[in-house]
Amino acid sequence: MFSKLLNEKTLAFNNNPTLTSLNEIKIAWTRAFLEWKKLEALNIGRIQESFMYSSIQQWPINTAIIENTINSSVEIDTDFIASIGALGKGYSSIKYLNKIKLQL
Repeated sequence: MFSKLLNEKTLAFNNNPTLTSLNEIKIAWTRAFLEWKKLEALNIGRIQESFMYSSIQQWPINTAIIENTINSSVEIDTDFIASIGALGKGYSSIKYLNKIKLQL
């Protein structure tokens, strides 16, 4: 539910990048992350074997991956996201973008 809201707020920001829409992303990220933290303890068995956990929340992140992506002309789509390592995506990467990069 909260990840869907985060996606919606991100799309809204992409369409209309304002301080209000940026703050809405930050709030949606916080809510989604807090829900994820409740499930974090379930990183056992099949979930652990699938490496799903690491693609959602991995720390520390590799800021070079994020910076190189920002500075390139690569199209950021589902295939691209699937191709980058776990240290360049997920909640921690979004947090980095929110705190460091997303400024209007």
